[in-house]
Amino acid sequence: MEVAIGLGDEPNSESALRSLYRWLQEDPDLRRYSVTWTRQLAHPGEMGVMSDAVSVALSSGAGAVLAGSISVWLRYRTSDLTIRVFKKSGEQTERESTIEVEANRIRDLKAMAELTERLRDAIE
Repeated sequence: MEVAIGLGDEPNSESALRSLYRWLQEDPDLRRYSVTWTRQLAHPGEMGVMSDAVSVALSSGAGAVLAGSISVWLRYRTSDLTIRVFKKSGEQTERESTIEVEANRIRDLKAMAELTERLRDAIE
């Protein structure tokens, strides 16, 4: 299963995505998975031709690890972000599922747990 993670059009979204890329590469729980920087073609109905994304190739059941890592990274962000997670399985080129979450400087633990659960459900 492959998961692509992109950010919205907020100011500094590219530097934030690069920060997430480094974060995921350094996460000891994700080291056995491939984390790469990719350029994604825009899909019908989306603005733009290409956008940057972080892709993670996961084995079955590893979605919770990725969701937890993204949530911890979001908790320490100091700006508002929109995060988009796209999941593909196998050799399919179509997206299987998509989730878009606005993470506006989340500090509340309950809100963070709900965000982690939404991400996990979308990834797995």
